[in-house]
Amino acid sequence: MKAKLIKYFLIYSKAKMKNNNINQYIEDVKKAANRETSTAWFEGKPGVEQMLYHEQLKKVNQNFAFSIVSKINNNTYKILTRNKIDINYDYEILSPLLQEIKKIKIIKILNKGNESVSIIPSPMVYAYVTFEEDVKLKKNDIVRIVL
Repeated sequence: MKAKLIKYFLIYSKAKMKNNNINQYIEDVKKAANRETSTAWFEGKPGVEQMLYHEQLKKVNQNFAFSIVSKINNNTYKILTRNKIDINYDYEILSPLLQEIKKIKIIKILNKGNESVSIIPSPMVYAYVTFEEDVKLKKNDIVRIVL
């Protein structure tokens, strides 16, 4: 934090020497900052309610499950997992080929050895999934777990 404040002071000093223009200073600080800062940094003591990193967190309602690697047949795809996948989870597909997010169920999971399993517990594992219906998907389309 101390180094960041020193950086801001040096930027301010440079801007002050140029035109004594506070707007230029604020723009320079925004360029140097790794995120936008609120006016709390410029007007007295920063309050907890004004700092951006204290805002209420948005509740996550899905996890990235896997991405599509290739199509095997009508409704079976080779995938690369990003989280644990389970045959009992509900999933949603995000693809530019679809007009809207599509809910779907997986009816079969095969591991790398072509053995039928109900769970793949690890990320970054290649596997095969069969969806309950045929869906047009392409490489790198995303499937997420609905929580």
